[in-house]
Amino acid sequence: MLPFKNKQDPSNGWAVPYVTGKRYNIWWAAQLLDWTAMTYSLSDRWTSTDLAINFVHQYADVREGGFPMSYVDEAGTTQDIEMNLMKTAEAADLKTGDNTQAMPYDEEAPGAQELEFVVNGKDMLNRKTITMQAWRCAGNSCLEDVVESDIETTERFWSRNDAWTNTENELPKADEDVEVAPGWNMIFDLSGVSPIYQFVTINGRLTFRPEGEAALHLRCKQLFIR
Repeated sequence: MLPFKNKQDPSNGWAVPYVTGKRYNIWWAAQLLDWTAMTYSLSDRWTSTDLAINFVHQYADVREGGFPMSYVDEAGTTQDIEMNLMKTAEAADLKTGDNTQAMPYDEEAPGAQELEFVVNGKDMLNRKTITMQAWRCAGNSCLEDVVESDIETTERFWSRNDAWTNTENELPKADEDVEVAPGWNMIFDLSGVSPIYQFVTINGRLTFRPEGEAALHLRCKQLFIR
């Protein structure tokens, strides 16, 4: 367990000692938390001749957009770090933040989801602090353009096949993506508990309408309401 510190530089972080020349696999929290943004700051004790440390972050969720990394140079300008430089550069030429990224669609490592990057004492004037993002979607945008439409005056009922005109009148099944399309006036009326859907997108209107005192449960792994 690493103690949290909140009054030192940098603030709101963890000060952690590591042995140089080693490779560390890191998970955040017992629930295997997938972080979305993080900053690494190096101690002033690093020297250019110290052995490097490699950090590996595993991911449970998809990061199609990869892990963009950057630093602020001496002039105060944000500089992007080239992705996957570790695959082509010599180890002796790597600097803090140089990385390799394996995505689920990567032919060289199918199914893998991880980020590995280097930390060393080279170029401390520029790379003492690096910032990392974790983009779930390419370009950090998971939204697709939709055509705006007025909400229809008739009602669609989730439990009826004829409501699902975007899936050839088939009810959504477990582990499927579901869209309430623009302009739809959808009534969620499934009694009991629903299947566990994958990604539910609400681009139209969704209303929960139970019968009597029955509870309604819409279950999904991710829910987006535009």
